[in-house]
Amino acid sequence: MSRRAVVVGSNGPESAGALQYARRDAERMAKVLKHARCGFDVVKPSRSRDPQQVERCIAEAAELCVEGDTFIVFFSGHGIIEGGNLILMLDQTDLRRPLTTALHVEAIYDL
Repeated sequence: MSRRAVVVGSNGPESAGALQYARRDAERMAKVLKHARCGFDVVKPSRSRDPQQVERCIAEAAELCVEGDTFIVFFSGHGIIEGGNLILMLDQTDLRRPLTTALHVEAIYDL
């Protein structure tokens, strides 16, 4: 049994009141999960600005899992409810275009 985690941190767009510490909090969480006591293989998307790239990173990590593995997706940042769905804001999210510029949680659930 393995332990895998994808850690994403985004301070969000200036238009939504960018956060100050979300990226740093994600780095701290990644450090904790990597520690020998937790023993997770941690992946961080190289560019957390592009929602499709973040989704692909999550999907690739999920594909490596087998039954009995532990898989965590951790996000630190802003989120909004749009049409009953949770949308996570990335640094370049445009609130006028959330379908193509934000990370949609239901896409993660569908994995």
